[in-house]
Amino acid sequence: MNQQAVLNDEKAAVNVVASNDCSLDALQVTLSELLSLNERLLALTLAERSAIVANDIQTLDRLILEKLRLTRQITRLEDRRQALVKLIPGNPTSISELLSSLDSATAAQFQAIHERLIKVILLLDLENRRNAMLLTSVVQAIRRTVDLVLGVHNEMSLGYAVAHQRVDGNRLFGARVLDQRV
Repeated sequence: MNQQAVLNDEKAAVNVVASNDCSLDALQVTLSELLSLNERLLALTLAERSAIVANDIQTLDRLILEKLRLTRQITRLEDRRQALVKLIPGNPTSISELLSSLDSATAAQFQAIHERLIKVILLLDLENRRNAMLLTSVVQAIRRTVDLVLGVHNEMSLGYAVAHQRVDGNRLFGARVLDQRV
């Protein structure tokens, strides 16, 4: 009976180690997939900048749709990554906790993937911010052009309010005010 209990404990320990190895293997695969998708997302973001600069709306639309598709895939993988982390004994809350519980070869593999993933995500954030600034500049230029065209069309001078707008209740202010004689 005592021997049977020891045997059961050994089987349970082997199952935990096997389960842990499967979770770690699945986590490593998931992190590698996340890295690959984020690298593709970074490439699309760089192509997006080229499309913005070239004013290529069709390409920009296609790139945005592809980025949205990749983002959905990344979200699913991130959910899987979080679920896999919960299966690891000790429930590590950081990469350093996870690495400290692994053998050196496995820890080095995880560390390399993790560092590369962080680097790609930071670059992706930077490039997205650059693209957002470019798009903002383009929109502002379009607004200035529209304001200029509408201003001329409505007999407005740049920098003046709409014709016949009351400023202080007594005076009229607008494009036509400059034409009035005092």
